[in-house]
Amino acid sequence: MEDSVRIDDEGNEKVFVDTTELRYRFALENTGKRPIGSSEKPIGAVLDHDTDLIYQIALKRGFGFAGTTVIPPGETGDIEISYHLGVSDDPKGVSDMLPLPEPEILDEIKDTVWNATLIIFEWNSDVGWWDQEEYMRDGSLPEGTKVLMRFDLREHKE
Repeated sequence: MEDSVRIDDEGNEKVFVDTTELRYRFALENTGKRPIGSSEKPIGAVLDHDTDLIYQIALKRGFGFAGTTVIPPGETGDIEISYHLGVSDDPKGVSDMLPLPEPEILDEIKDTVWNATLIIFEWNSDVGWWDQEEYMRDGSLPEGTKVLMRFDLREHKE
């Protein structure tokens, strides 16, 4: 990989490295008559993977969640779950991210990305922020969680 040098807003040269992520994006359409989620019970999502491999990598390298917390009737909301896999090359040591796993591990990840179930839920924000890391460690959802749907990705593999 060639270093990508860019000039930032202050005129300083910055070196950027290529990062690799496993990213899932979902669109949820509310065809019902009431909103899904609320400020007191926002929507959350997690992928329940058949293997712990992705969780093990995510807990070491990082992960993210972004998405709509409320979907009004007749509207669509988006959810994104990402797992940071590492940097492909960092010859100048500018990144604090770990390097990519070995090719065999990456192949195993590729073979298992569809072996998961998407779980959409409303969680009780009164009990505090939901910790996705806790789910990866022990499979627990927050107290007062109402599971809205489970979507098996294996059935929709392209």
